[in-house]
Amino acid sequence: AEDVPLPRIADEVGTPVYVYSRATLERHARVFREALSGVENPHIAFAVKANPNLGKALTAIWYETTALMLRQDEQGKAARAAMAKLAGTTPEVFDSQLATTHLYADPKEAVEATSAPALITTMTRVRDFSFSKGLFGQGAKSADAVGMAFPGGKTLGDPGHVTLRFDESFMKMAADGKL
Repeated sequence: AEDVPLPRIADEVGTPVYVYSRATLERHARVFREALSGVENPHIAFAVKANPNLGKALTAIWYETTALMLRQDEQGKAARAAMAKLAGTTPEVFDSQLATTHLYADPKEAVEATSAPALITTMTRVRDFSFSKGLFGQGAKSADAVGMAFPGGKTLGDPGHVTLRFDESFMKMAADGKL
């Protein structure tokens, strides 16, 4: 919202409309980080459930961005080049990495993947590999040290220490055209 006058936004998208300030969000994150600067390895997370409108906006941005990145025209090429620059790499390296990554540009496909039993199997492999390589830290006594929550109330690992959640609710809204 910093560079676009609010009346222009209202004229272009109608009202009511929720507008978020990137500068404000970044400032709030900085304040939290500074307040916790004396805490070793602080974990700062934002619960989208606390602000579902922001969750809807982020979901819409995801699908718009992935659709743009997958375009093979000049706009898609320019978007990937800008992202490559932000990532500190070249467009060629970025495109080669992107070629090995499946981006869910279709929310219906994303809902299916998130709800499929294969996701738990895949994440079990990722979890076991990560633990075997010491990626959970020295204090982790087993691969169950980290909890992962899946649709349908299923949890892998420690349900009291869920750090990764697969929640399809906003994807379903996108798939149903209700964002």
